[in-house]
Amino acid sequence: MIDKREAFVRMIRQGVSISEACRQFGIDRKTGHWWKDGGTQWTKQGLLVVTPIMDQYPAAPESGRFLSIEERIAIADGHQAGKSACAIAAELGRAVCTVARELKRNTVGGDYRPHAAHQQAMARRARPKPRRLELDGDLRRLVQHYLDQRWSPEQIAHQLDVEHGRPIAVETIYQALYAPQ
Repeated sequence: MIDKREAFVRMIRQGVSISEACRQFGIDRKTGHWWKDGGTQWTKQGLLVVTPIMDQYPAAPESGRFLSIEERIAIADGHQAGKSACAIAAELGRAVCTVARELKRNTVGGDYRPHAAHQQAMARRARPKPRRLELDGDLRRLVQHYLDQRWSPEQIAHQLDVEHGRPIAVETIYQALYAPQ
């Protein structure tokens, strides 16, 4: 049973869904979720504790594109010490404009709070955002009209910009065509 659980864990880590992994190993989905999430159960031998495998996943690395919480704490420390944005940026190896923008956006009453700033930044990054053609029904109908006439997305984008004054990226049309519904 332990070998089966370890193989199940390997499959989940490779990206196989829990339902599919359960089917392949011939186990109940509740058991698969129990292995994934952990839990306790009383047996004849006593209390059985199953540790969750989800805690064993390595944390996804933060993108170098965005400030990490550690960098925001360093910005707060530097700001409180009276350092300039230029000095803080040099210590972090970041652009001066990045640090200056961070301080401008998240300083309230002279105080920069790194944890609140990080939470706000994470909220701003939330995805998925609604797509433009989902929000604008008139634009969606125009695009559909030209698609029905078998125009290419490039032709449609050009026509919408020139004739209708509605510029749209070709990629927006392709995403609407090929995105899962």
